[in-house]
Amino acid sequence: NAPDGVVAIELRDLDLDRLAGALAPYDVTLPPTIAVAAQDHGFSPKHSNRLFRFEHWRRLLTPGSTLADHIWREPPEYMTRLRAIQADAPGAIVADTGPAAVLGALEDELVGQAAGLGACIVNVGNQHTLGLLVRGEELFGVMEHHTEAMDTKKLDRLIARLVTGAITHEEVFNDDGHGALVLDERYRAAGPFSFVAVTGPNRAMAAPLGWYFAAPHGAMMLSGCFGLVRGVRALQQTPARR
Repeated sequence: NAPDGVVAIELRDLDLDRLAGALAPYDVTLPPTIAVAAQDHGFSPKHSNRLFRFEHWRRLLTPGSTLADHIWREPPEYMTRLRAIQADAPGAIVADTGPAAVLGALEDELVGQAAGLGACIVNVGNQHTLGLLVRGEELFGVMEHHTEAMDTKKLDRLIARLVTGAITHEEVFNDDGHGALVLDERYRAAGPFSFVAVTGPNRAMAAPLGWYFAAPHGAMMLSGCFGLVRGVRALQQTPARR
């Protein structure tokens, strides 16, 4: 309990009651399905945060894995922020923001067509810069770094090395990033994926590079939202998934 004279402020990512109250004057009601994306680094009390984050990617990036595998009914126990959101909204479907944005970029018609053959989709977020090699929605490689440590030249170099499959985990991790992983045999057979699309709030960093600026349904800033919708549809069509 708060001491006398002190106002207790409850911090949370999601307050459905207040959200419903804010929408009510406009005759808008909350739908039965709630989907939320939040950046969740993963809780690692006894381990390097950066190594732990990339171990998370290694667990998820396996032959045949897809972007929709990152949309969860039940997130891993160590994704404590996403689990806290579900505690406030039982039954909510959740995702990390980076994969949600990349999945949403596929809703851009040109990106979706290019990804049918293979593409590299980059989300330059506020904290993380994520590059994923995808064909359809299948994942072939990942590179994740901290946006504050990036500039146009480094972004160009790292994505070029990701696209060629030459990138190593060590070169990204030793630069204070999270790491990189390419499914070598599968990518050698399928790649390289030369088409690069970019989304995210800091996408202007890529402006000089000639990459395609994804704008799903005409709204780049809603890439993550469109990714959630796409992921929810995939879950509903395949109930056994995650």
